[in-house]
Amino acid sequence: MGKIGLGPLSSMFWHGEIGPRVDDYRPEVHSSDGLLITTRERRLWRPLGNPPRYALHTVPVPQSVAYGLLQRDRDFAHYQDLDVAYHEQRDVLLEPEHGFDAGRLELLELPVEDPYNQNVLAYVVPERDVNAGDSLHLRYRLRWGVALAVAGDGQVQATRIWPPPDTAPTSTYQVDFGPLGGGGAAPRPLVKVEGGTLETKALQPFGDGWRLALTVRRRDDRPLTLQATLVSDGSRRSETWIYRVAGP
Repeated sequence: MGKIGLGPLSSMFWHGEIGPRVDDYRPEVHSSDGLLITTRERRLWRPLGNPPRYALHTVPVPQSVAYGLLQRDRDFAHYQDLDVAYHEQRDVLLEPEHGFDAGRLELLELPVEDPYNQNVLAYVVPERDVNAGDSLHLRYRLRWGVALAVAGDGQVQATRIWPPPDTAPTSTYQVDFGPLGGGGAAPRPLVKVEGGTLETKALQPFGDGWRLALTVRRRDDRPLTLQATLVSDGSRRSETWIYRVAGP
């Protein structure tokens, strides 16, 4: 049989800090602003968007990885919508207990022109083949809530990109990390770029956290994949921010 997706979660993202710019009185309209992936070794955060065309981001994952679609931005001023109350939309986190083997987590984003359709889908595709007639025994827990408590320092709080990477060869990616906690030496950014060239990077204190600015040039219109983590004293101090720009 074809591909099978386990534990599907869906949400909506029309426009926000990451774009696109639309003619709407509300600064942002989305039910979730990021995908959180949690393994034993690290946490990854992939900001959501409304791409100009079908976009699929694949992340290899070990067995029994937890993941969820979260709305981290809870500031009403960023939405200005009393009716739908996007600042109070619920998070959902899936925590596997049995049957989720190693494989890949896929994030599917579809372009939309309004907020009335679910255009974001996250699910796990198992590494092993699943054939017609096979049985799958799954057990998992879904955690729902407004501003779910997720342990860990250095959470990604916002992502901004300009100009949109599908319209220009070079873009600036601005990523805000929350407090790191634990003291220690000042962090430094560990950045990985595939399909492009990192031209500049700068990390500055910002509020009680840190702001990372990356200038990246795409290479030959190939898919561009970015990762960024804050490290110090030989250890990871933050979530790993990940982002992907599809090819033409």
